[in-house]
Amino acid sequence: MATTFDYGPGVALDWSMRAMHDAVTRVNKIAAADLPSGFAAIGEAVWWITIASDSLRRTDPDKYHRAIGLVIPNPSDTILGLRSVRNRIGHEVELVDFIEPIASRPDPGDGRITAWVWRHVPPPSGEGLTEGQHKSELKYHRAYETAVVDGGQGGNIVYTFGLVTGFLDLLCQHRLDPAWPE
Repeated sequence: MATTFDYGPGVALDWSMRAMHDAVTRVNKIAAADLPSGFAAIGEAVWWITIASDSLRRTDPDKYHRAIGLVIPNPSDTILGLRSVRNRIGHEVELVDFIEPIASRPDPGDGRITAWVWRHVPPPSGEGLTEGQHKSELKYHRAYETAVVDGGQGGNIVYTFGLVTGFLDLLCQHRLDPAWPE
């Protein structure tokens, strides 16, 4: 007898959440001296965080937007800021331009990349984008500058990831509860 398995949207979301957590966990384990691995892990974490966020937002947009108002600090601009990073890396800005690897300086911090911070980058040029796309990218960039770089804990990358993954975990845990967050 053949066994079937439902590979519907819920399973895909669960896999995305797992991949997001695996990627963020890798960030917490990399030695500061290993710059290439650090940058790769941060890029992967940004990718999975934005994938999980977009999936949850599309699944139930009303619940997503109500839940965002329940979390302090509000993670919405941080999520938009990470979307700016995702959209721009490899196109007009390299990931290394977004990151200040402060733990690799003479004061090694805790010896891991957990001390690294986001740095200011110029706004997107708009080259190759429609006017509407450029407007959206500027909105994401402003969110990056205010919530991610100048946000909590001095723009610490691990803090940024923790804020957003905490919100996404909360939303994911309650996504099937029709009364939440009433």
